[in-house]
Amino acid sequence: MKKKAVNAAAEAIAKKFGSKFIPGLGVASTILGLVSWGNGQFGNNGFKFSIGLEYSSVYIHKEGHDMYGWDITSARVSTY
Repeated sequence: MKKKAVNAAAEAIAKKFGSKFIPGLGVASTILGLVSWGNGQFGNNGFKFSIGLEYSSVYIHKEGHDMYGWDITSARVSTY
């Protein structure tokens, strides 16, 4: 039943966006479906994505000004 759901989702995405316009869409859909199925087989309900950010500045000597922005300090994927 899960395999049918994965195939239906992949087919719906292909119809909506057109697999010829997005290279690798079929492969990505298949991989995501397999990961989702495997996660369910281990009794998990989903994935949790955590990203740590830090606001920082960098002084650029050549131009003589500061650049401010967010830096990624950590990234983690876990199941729940």
